[in-house]
Amino acid sequence: MQPRFLLVAALGLLLGPGCSIGTATLYDFDGDGSLDADDCNPTDSSINPLATELCDGLDNDCNGSADADELGEVDGDADGWLSCADCDDLDADSYPGAPEVCDGLDNDCSGAADADEVDADKDGTLLCDDDCDDNDPDNYPGNEEACDGADNDCDSIIDEGVTGGTDSDSDGVTDCDGDCDDNDASTFPGNVENCDGIDRDCDGDSSCHLLHVSAGNYHSCGVDPSGAVVCWGIDDGTSNDFGQVRDSPIGTFSQVTSLTGHSCALATDLSVQCWGRNHYDQVEDTPGTDSFVQVSAGGAHNCGIEAGSGQLACWGDANSWQVSAHCDLSNLPAQRVATGNSNTCLLDSSGFPACCGQDDYGESSPPALAMIDVTVGWNHGCGIDTNQQVHCWGVEDDGPHDFGQLTGIPESGAFVQISAGDSHTCAIDSSGAIDCWGRDNHGQATPPTSGSFVQVDGGGYHTCAVDSSNRVYCWGRDIEGQSSPP
Repeated sequence: MQPRFLLVAALGLLLGPGCSIGTATLYDFDGDGSLDADDCNPTDSSINPLATELCDGLDNDCNGSADADELGEVDGDADGWLSCADCDDLDADSYPGAPEVCDGLDNDCSGAADADEVDADKDGTLLCDDDCDDNDPDNYPGNEEACDGADNDCDSIIDEGVTGGTDSDSDGVTDCDGDCDDNDASTFPGNVENCDGIDRDCDGDSSCHLLHVSAGNYHSCGVDPSGAVVCWGIDDGTSNDFGQVRDSPIGTFSQVTSLTGHSCALATDLSVQCWGRNHYDQVEDTPGTDSFVQVSAGGAHNCGIEAGSGQLACWGDANSWQVSAHCDLSNLPAQRVATGNSNTCLLDSSGFPACCGQDDYGESSPPALAMIDVTVGWNHGCGIDTNQQVHCWGVEDDGPHDFGQLTGIPESGAFVQISAGDSHTCAIDSSGAIDCWGRDNHGQATPPTSGSFVQVDGGGYHTCAVDSSNRVYCWGRDIEGQSSPP
């Protein structure tokens, strides 16, 4: 028997038979300080008239109702949370810990909706719901585009499909048709991009665009879509500045080639112009009347394939393209020519390579394989055979000039174009990816890891390439600015 019950029984005996009081009247079964007669739940010590009302759906203070909130501690939206803890008991998507969504409501009961769940311009679209300008009620997704220079429908295109507007520059495109500079007749959607730092086609990209690029030692040159030659790099009057940049020719060209201190370009009328260093008359002796289909600049000489005959014509340092006791390339019809620092290689009409000039490291001794492309570096050469595999020849002696020009050749892949720098080589495979190997002391053999490229050219200690959108990229040595196209 519990002590509380013994005390009550003893009191009954003392009072006598007629004066006994009921045990329930003085009994406190749960020991919460409230007699059972006054306790609405005498078996639960947390529920009694003196208790504090809690948010648990129970009448903790025995006042006849669960009233921690005005709603009566209910779960009106059946989301598992009582009204006294739920910030909106009429919305099953709003409760403590709920994921916040873009609806302008405090879904997670944190005290406020997220900062972007606003509609500052009262256009009916929240900022988080892709309102591109929440300060302008005329700009929101799905709105009708107007000719106002703004993106009214929030599709990142301004004034598209809107008739009218002005054509101040008379280029045939109005400002409402997307002319990004209606004061410049050479700037409009669909125009050809070039390399002048201006967004000519109004696509938001003003980077340099080229059709062809070539890397020299301290400079680089390219041909932009308009046919103009663009050069960059050394132009400071120092000992390695021979006018490679500032003396570039005026005209319309299709190809440019550069090496140590000079460049040559093939014009659309098939004439050739050269500029830069002239210590072996490699610039001055450029044929003025001949027509060519391809030209290649070497260390101090140049060679071109004559139109019609396919014969090789060279000028400059004669020792670099012909050594009478070794070989003679003059009578071989050529489909491709490549000039190095001190030698020249070509692909004959059947695609087989033949080389002349310096051969100290075997750079003028190619394999007897039909090829689709050939290139020459300082002391090595490379080509792509008809199975699209890479082959290289030249220095391989573990000496001071061996930088893996031969040992680093890619073992797999189908390659379509190749170009050698001084002591490194890069090639483009059929997917448009670039693979480089050889000397990498300036990062010249570390190409971009993404993108689809259509042409690559190796220089002294840098490399340049053109991607499928005509954007130009250069990497490697940039002390003279040769890897920073305009």
